[in-house]
Amino acid sequence: MNFRTTLPLLLATCVAACATSTPLPATTAPALPGQWTLQSSAAGGDGAIRLVLRESPPREGKTVLDVSGFAGVNHYKGTAVFNAGENMLVIGTLATTRMAGPADRMQAEGAYLQKLEQVGSYAWQDGLLVLKTLGGETLTFVKAGDGAR
Repeated sequence: MNFRTTLPLLLATCVAACATSTPLPATTAPALPGQWTLQSSAAGGDGAIRLVLRESPPREGKTVLDVSGFAGVNHYKGTAVFNAGENMLVIGTLATTRMAGPADRMQAEGAYLQKLEQVGSYAWQDGLLVLKTLGGETLTFVKAGDGAR
């Protein structure tokens, strides 16, 4: 071996030896898909209101999540367009069951569903999922199993 072939081989070996396989630090934000429990909103809620987000096959080139849950009296379902890079989450029109309940719970449920259909983005705050409506209102959720905060 001469100097011309040895030097590049030596440099390549040094670069490979110096490279680390240390993983990047994990983000403190949980994954968006999952089961969530409403913690606070102007719509009220006593911890019974739940939101479930599930990954769905892309539609028309867009990332879509299936949306479902329990609004206090009735169950609901629909879809949302999702863009993690822009923290965009746009929830479409929701279909609900049509059961009746106490007037105060029906009123809170109606306010919650109306706000949910107005969501345009999301943010993370201390591990909580904060859905933001186009009007600036928020719905705050904790990941199911994390306990109340």
